[in-house]
Amino acid sequence: MQSRGKNPIYRQPALADTTGINTRQLLEQLAESGHLNVEAANALIAEMTAQTKTAALNTATPEAHLTLIITPENQENSKKLTLEVKEQLLQTLEARFRKNMHRHTNITWEQVAMRLNEAPESKLWSLSEMERTGGEPDVTARDEQTGELTFIDLSPETPKGRRKCAYDQRGEKESIRHYGREPKGNAIDLSAAMGITILTKSEYRAAQKFDKLDLHSYSWILTPDEMRKQHLALYGRRRVDLVRIRKSNTNCDMANMGFRGSLKV
Repeated sequence: MQSRGKNPIYRQPALADTTGINTRQLLEQLAESGHLNVEAANALIAEMTAQTKTAALNTATPEAHLTLIITPENQENSKKLTLEVKEQLLQTLEARFRKNMHRHTNITWEQVAMRLNEAPESKLWSLSEMERTGGEPDVTARDEQTGELTFIDLSPETPKGRRKCAYDQRGEKESIRHYGREPKGNAIDLSAAMGITILTKSEYRAAQKFDKLDLHSYSWILTPDEMRKQHLALYGRRRVDLVRIRKSNTNCDMANMGFRGSLKV
């Protein structure tokens, strides 16, 4: 039997007991039974780490990496809102709608409410995610024939819950591998997980006509694949009265770099 003083596993900090299982206690039991070795202990720690990440799904904050909330196993179940959350969402959207009539001069809240009440649950969930992550979505257009609404993130600065993200997976991996940084995901994957689309150049410029956005932040803009092959992506910002669209490396993950999205309901 290996002694605790000589066994290297005991010099590692115990994992937080977030899953109801005390990792340290399990390791001690293995040691006392004479079956503990470094390889087995490391495998156990890896398993416990995975369980801890799963437990974190229930306590993730708006600033948390969205992939901690949306996983293949719970994606469908997560796209359902409780009645209380739905009512709160509608109240928030109505208050914002009425406060900013310059964004939708020919649309009434009654039209919006009717459309939202008939919308699929997944659309309301996406709207809720836009709201939860700080996007402050609002209606900017309505199709007269179909009644389809367009919602866009119109928070003064790029949404707080989506900042410090690279543009795509390649950029995210490059940031980690070459610079030792760990972005909070990437805009392509996070927007897809939320069920929204990153704003195009024309949508971004149109949004800037409603209000002055991104005076102190940056927002990724949907970028053509040809440009992405060069490890480049578009981003937008505003300086006083000038809206600028620029290029940056896809691995850019500044603290004030995020993305805005649009949603058709």
